[in-house]
Amino acid sequence: MATEVFCWGYTAWRTQRRAGYEVSGFIDGYEFNVIEKTADAAERAFCRVARKAWLRRNVRVACGLPPRKTAQLSAADTYQDVALTVVLSALLSESAKSVCRRIGAVARWLHG
Repeated sequence: MATEVFCWGYTAWRTQRRAGYEVSGFIDGYEFNVIEKTADAAERAFCRVARKAWLRRNVRVACGLPPRKTAQLSAADTYQDVALTVVLSALLSESAKSVCRRIGAVARWLHG
């Protein structure tokens, strides 16, 4: 069974294999495929590649070039535009949640 993984505007599919977990898909016309021992490691590898592709895409657009070097190869080769403000708000939201969890853990430890 495949699970959809979304990161930095790109979509891939995670499946479990005998050797571990595989995340595969297309990023801007190039096929992406990685196998790692854990699902988290495979998703982190995909997110690293997706982040680099997102930055490359935005630099190309800022320079007046087309966002991609190659044509779309597959229907799976998609990109959903992610604005910098959305990325920053997601990072701030996750950071705030993490701080609140830590404060709650310290409060429970002090009262427990």
